[in-house]
Amino acid sequence: MTTEPLTGTSTLGPVRPSPAAFDWFLVVLLCVLAAVVAVFGVFFLPAYVGSVPVPAVVVGTSAALVVLPRVSYRLTGRMIAGMAPAAVWFLVSIGLYLTTNALYRGVPVAWRGWQFYLLIGVGAIAAATSLGLLWSEQLEQELDARIGPAARR
Repeated sequence: MTTEPLTGTSTLGPVRPSPAAFDWFLVVLLCVLAAVVAVFGVFFLPAYVGSVPVPAVVVGTSAALVVLPRVSYRLTGRMIAGMAPAAVWFLVSIGLYLTTNALYRGVPVAWRGWQFYLLIGVGAIAAATSLGLLWSEQLEQELDARIGPAARR
């Protein structure tokens, strides 16, 4: 894992240290983890407490979608790495929603109720918040590298 701060500048902005191949391998593993979170999130949506549907898996999914992009970004320093787990989670969740069961063509794979819309909505908000905060931190670092933190304040 590379933890060096931004070093040097060029005409295009700060020069970042190149992430190692192991860092990208860890990002791929985090994307696989995001896919597993999506599968468990979709399949455990119809959980009930007594006779009341309680989609408690939404809390865990949103926590994962806040943490996974931040860890991916910290490993590589690239926004595309931060976006990858959120994109994988979204694509797997929507893919499960659109897929029908191979044995029973009329039965969908995913639970198609208000719980799924809650899962997608809360997950999208959590991922967008995490990525937006990462983007603002990246822009602040680039601004500090260009003009210096003392001159900006």
